[in-house]
Amino acid sequence: MRKDNTQAKRVTRRRSGRVAASLPLRLRLISSLLYFLVFHFVPAELKDDKYWARRRKNNLAAKRSRDARRLKENQIAMRANFLEKEVREKEREF
Repeated sequence: MRKDNTQAKRVTRRRSGRVAASLPLRLRLISSLLYFLVFHFVPAELKDDKYWARRRKNNLAAKRSRDARRLKENQIAMRANFLEKEVREKEREF
C-alpha cells in the first residue's frame, strides 16, 4: 500500500510542473502576449490622472533599475580589467 502512495506522489510531482515550459517557443510567446494584453491592457476610458501618475512612477523606477544595473555592470568590468592587468604584471615578475 505504501508503494502505491509513493508512486502516486511521483506522478503528481511530474504533473505539477509549469505547462507553459513544455510548449514550443512560438506558443509560449503567443501565450505571454495574450497574458499581457488581458491582464495589463487598460482601456482609454480608465486612463485617468491616477493611472498616469502610476505610469510615471513605474517608468522612473524602471529607469533607476536599468541605471543601477548598468552601473553595477560597469563596476564589474572595471574590476575585471584591473585584476587582469594585475595578473599580467605578476606573470611578468615571475
